[in-house]
Amino acid sequence: METLSKIIIVFPIQQSPMSDTTGAEDKAEIVGTL
Repeated sequence: METLSKIIIVFPIQQSPMSDTTGAEDKAEIVGTL
């Protein structure tokens, strides 16, 4: 489960490297869901 969550957290950053704020928000949402 730990590796899975790590991959999920890294994914949004790779998808949108230009918008760091959006990536951070997506990360927070994903972590909250987990």
